[in-house]
Amino acid sequence: MKNKVKLTLKEEDFTKFRNQLLKKDGLERQSFCMTGVVDRGNSLEVLVHKMIHPSDEDYRVQHSFLVDAKPEFLLKVFSEFERSGLKGFLHAHSHPFAAWATFSGGDNRHLAGEIKSVRDYISMSSDPRDFYFIRLVYGKDERGFKGEVYTHDLTFYGYIDEIKVVGKGGVKKYERCSYSEAWHAEMLPHDRERWDRHIRWLGEEGQRRISDTHLVVCGVGGAGSVIVANARGLGFKKITLIDPDVVETSNLNRLIGAERDDVGKLKVEVMEREVKKVDPDAVVHALPCRSEEDDARYAIIDGDVVISGLDTLASRFEIQVLAARYLKPLLDIGSGITLKGGQGEVADMGGQVVFYYPGGPCLACQGVPIFEAVSGLSEEIRKSVGYIRGTDFTPPSVITINSVLGGAAMNTLVKYLVGLPVKSTHVKYDLLAENVYRFNFLKKEECPICGQYGLEGRGDEFTEILPCEELSLESSPSEAVSLQEGAF
Repeated sequence: MKNKVKLTLKEEDFTKFRNQLLKKDGLERQSFCMTGVVDRGNSLEVLVHKMIHPSDEDYRVQHSFLVDAKPEFLLKVFSEFERSGLKGFLHAHSHPFAAWATFSGGDNRHLAGEIKSVRDYISMSSDPRDFYFIRLVYGKDERGFKGEVYTHDLTFYGYIDEIKVVGKGGVKKYERCSYSEAWHAEMLPHDRERWDRHIRWLGEEGQRRISDTHLVVCGVGGAGSVIVANARGLGFKKITLIDPDVVETSNLNRLIGAERDDVGKLKVEVMEREVKKVDPDAVVHALPCRSEEDDARYAIIDGDVVISGLDTLASRFEIQVLAARYLKPLLDIGSGITLKGGQGEVADMGGQVVFYYPGGPCLACQGVPIFEAVSGLSEEIRKSVGYIRGTDFTPPSVITINSVLGGAAMNTLVKYLVGLPVKSTHVKYDLLAENVYRFNFLKKEECPICGQYGLEGRGDEFTEILPCEELSLESSPSEAVSLQEGAF
């Protein structure tokens, strides 16, 4: 049995990729991609980090049934791959004459020579390394592709059975199939009855996208329990919950579903139980660990979308880095109450929901100060103060804030997954003045996370992130749209 392989691209890259390969003139074309990889032993995820598209002048031969790049262009591509330090080299070409493409006899004859050429170039470099060679042929239908992966020594690894596209327009998955297989299975009658109101709203395809999405929730405390309750009600059937804490008596005012008898139990196990009450068939992974630990990291990499309800900037930084490296959409929730002094007057209360999609601005570019050092004494003070800033007194955390922010985050996620427009990626809720502020920031090209030379799509390959004092990552109000609305 061959290994499974998934290819993941940002939405903007997928569009450029398809536009490059399938122009209206019907001529074959090529594309070369430097890719990160996630190697799980018996499966592989290939993440597109950078694409290089030849122009028509870069081809030695080009017509409707054959294309071949000039040697000098290939040397340029090999050099870029050597400098990248990545472990995946993807060579794609088109069959514009077919909806459902497969490799031709000529493609197969040239395969060994292509792999050997890349291997010989890398072996002569200052950083020789093993790599995966990925070849892909694409037809006119988005599911009409065939892809194969080989090791550098010509050993066949496996077929690409899915292409996943993530970006502003949602998460789309294209499973490789033949023309005869190009159909969608009907929804079962009991599912249709259960999700009747959703289907009227989102359609069967929209409900299917939700049910097929693997949701990872980091932090299942106040806001996190609201997220879990929403996920259960919306029909997410694949959920991973990450949180090391146990239920305390003081949590019962805001931990949805928790009871007195749950004090001392793990929060993730209580939340798993609550999901199973409604949907016994849901697959729920309860991980009682910190988000920085290996088990959590692997779970995030395996998920489709991540929601962070974490308290510390350090943890949120780690989640953002993982989301960028492995092309995972991320929703970050932050909340708080500020007092004017001691136990006195409330100065402000509320929070924000910030959305990152691969190809868009990261949390740092949207004004979340994740590069600030949060450690040692300052971290302990922050933990002791909890939700309330400006006082040593820690009153009960507020379920109303959690309900607003958790519900807003899940509403954004549903719109994103089913293809409805997400008009703002950063929404601030002022629950004292009862106003909503919406922002749309542009990413900074120099950003080491989402910028031109950032982390997106690098996968397992290590890249040093510059210290924050070397960066200029303040959000740019001139590049943001701010709308104040009376919303409550």
